[in-house]
Parts: sequence; structure tokens; C-alpha cells
Amino acid sequence: MVICLSLLILSGIVLWRPYFAGFFAISGIRIAAVVHMLSAFFLIVACGGPPYAAIWVKGSVRAMDARTVSHGLGPSTITLCGIEDHGHC
Repeated sequence: MVICLSLLILSGIVLWRPYFAGFFAISGIRIAAVVHMLSAFFLIVACGGPPYAAIWVKGSVRAMDARTVSHGLGPSTITLCGIEDHGHC
């Protein structure tokens, strides 16, 4: 998410026509527009994932709150920490 926000800010500066567009070639502005669109799309998808899971996937709110997953939601030996500790970081 930090990368998407950074890309949005940087590409937004390039696209800000009254102040900065004169410093960049038209091809750079077009690339910035595509980067801006893609980073906004991925940021929206990333922010929309947890509410979607909270509504539609049983047990996901408990998993997000406790930072653990049940055996049905994921393998018990794989964690975000990369340690085989059966679901606890």
C-alpha cells in the first residue's frame, strides 16, 4: 500500500498540468497516467479486500482480530513470520 501511495503522489505531480507538466515530455506524462491508474486500482483492491472478507468469509473477522487463522482458512504451519510455529508469530 505504501508503494501504491508513493506512486500515486509521484505520478500525480507529473500529471499536475498547471505547474509541472511543462517539465516532462508527453511520453512521460502518458506513462505517469498509466502508472497513476494502475496504482489507484491496486490500492482500491487492497483496501477493499478486508471488508469483502469480513462480510463473505466465515471466521475472517476473528482471524483478523486474533492474527491467527483456523486450519480451514490456511495451513497451520505457514505464517507471515516465515517460522513454523503452528499459527503464532
